[in-house]
Amino acid sequence: MLANRLKKARKRKKITQQEVADALNFSRQSLSKWENGTGTPNIETLKKLSAFYELSIADLTKEEQTENKVTISKNADESWLLAIIMIISIPIAPFGLLTLPMVFSRNTKNNVFYKWINVFVMLVLSFNLYVFYSHLKRFFITETASSLLETVC
Repeated sequence: MLANRLKKARKRKKITQQEVADALNFSRQSLSKWENGTGTPNIETLKKLSAFYELSIADLTKEEQTENKVTISKNADESWLLAIIMIISIPIAPFGLLTLPMVFSRNTKNNVFYKWINVFVMLVLSFNLYVFYSHLKRFFITETASSLLETVC
């Protein structure tokens, strides 16, 4: 990104924004905008900056594609992990309820399986609640039936 490259080039020379602005005859505020990414220099200013920093215009403006690929692969790996955790959690009732908050918080829209993971979260939640309901129902029915038998006998 141009903003990051301009800032790195200036810091590598160990000079301030004001010194660069004075040397190239533009305002410090303009340089600040360019380094923060809120503005973009015109081609003539870009030529001056590249000459001053001793970098080519291509070096200043090239995109950092490798970082994007790493981010995509990291999200893909995390999506797979979250999906596997949810699939494993479906039949294991207590494990499912314990993993739900972690999976739900880690699932972002950048993940490849974002929608599928949300579907799995709902399935795990529904199944786990059903299992706990059936256990509680069986416990209370057993308690109630035994107390009725004791009062009758």
